[in-house]
Amino acid sequence: MDYKLIKQELGKCNKCGFCQEVCPTFKVDGREGTVARGRIWLVKGLEQGKFAWGRDKSVNEYIGNCLLCRACVSNCPASVETDKIMMYARSQAGAQVGFPLYYRLAYRAGLSNKRNLKVGTKVMRFYQKSGIKWLVNKSGVLNLMGQLKGMEERMPVIPPKSFRDMLYELVHDLPQPRYKVGVFVGCATNHFFSQVAASAVRVLQKLNIGIVVPEVQCCGGPHQSAGDFEEAKRLAKLNIDYFLNQEIKYVTTDCATCGSALLEYGELLAGDPDYAEKARLFSSMVIDLNKLLVSEQKTWEAMPLKQVNCRVTYHEPCHLVRGQKITEEPRTVITSVPGVELVEMKDSNRCCGGAGAYEFFHQNLSGKILAQKIQNIKDTKADTVVTCCPACMMQISYGLRKENLPLQVMHPVQLLEKALS
Repeated sequence: MDYKLIKQELGKCNKCGFCQEVCPTFKVDGREGTVARGRIWLVKGLEQGKFAWGRDKSVNEYIGNCLLCRACVSNCPASVETDKIMMYARSQAGAQVGFPLYYRLAYRAGLSNKRNLKVGTKVMRFYQKSGIKWLVNKSGVLNLMGQLKGMEERMPVIPPKSFRDMLYELVHDLPQPRYKVGVFVGCATNHFFSQVAASAVRVLQKLNIGIVVPEVQCCGGPHQSAGDFEEAKRLAKLNIDYFLNQEIKYVTTDCATCGSALLEYGELLAGDPDYAEKARLFSSMVIDLNKLLVSEQKTWEAMPLKQVNCRVTYHEPCHLVRGQKITEEPRTVITSVPGVELVEMKDSNRCCGGAGAYEFFHQNLSGKILAQKIQNIKDTKADTVVTCCPACMMQISYGLRKENLPLQVMHPVQLLEKALS
């Protein structure tokens, strides 16, 4: 990360407090350290030697519990890039004292290692379906480990097959496709929400668009969020090589987080003489699935569409609405489906508190932020929540289960597939 840029961003904050109006963590916590202005002051203190990188527990807490939702950036008169400052601070702490154990286990040993991730999800499915989960909960042993119990409660039900396991039965060679797209299937979509990617593939093929699904690595977005830029760069280079070797028009993804990370490869690798140009080319090919579908709207509206009678509310993922500036396209897909009534929730663009692994490692703050989101969903009286990020789907599904609310949670492409089926 460019230190000159960070120094410039640190100097732009004039302490106006506009960030307080929109920061999800500040709204539920109220401490100065949980808002952009306070966090920036702490990073300045670290730079000046008032605090030691990675060694002050309270400083680590405040820097670590930023959601990176960019709400403050959008509301800031000076457009201070607080999220980039926080990622820089995390990288500096990691360089000085090493990254936390949970990060090394979940990210380096998990997301960075496809084999480990596959084995881990299969073990989790066995735990969920074999009766072991029932026995463990019945014994009460998890009550003695609050953090672990919270993690278990938040885990989605692992589907019988990952998307990769279904790949060969889903992807077909079309005789004369109009063009081909590369589909980037992220870690969470592949293992936890495989039906979203399956719907995307089926819909695109119905539109006579050829599909290429390379064996990709993690997008590296979670690693960047944690400040592990070297690992993020390594993963980015592998993914760029996978896709640039294909004859495709676009690279598309159903995941807001993955899409945001892929679009930033050009910036991430700008200083790499071997990959700077390739990264810029790759990022120029990336298109969110909703944008791709809207570009094909005339094609699918010319097809017979079934009624899909449901009352829908839409949650805007941070990485879509602020990371990619996409707000209308998902709504266009939703409202174009016959029989669907879209009811806007209050603060639809406010973070749900999921933020990838944030919901697992900052359960108290995450839970308070989620409670507000669930109340806003309830107020719409919708029977279906639509969103475009697996982390948001996981978080909102957990909140609905906790409140015993029988709402469906799905991606816009799943609604469209229902109409096309």
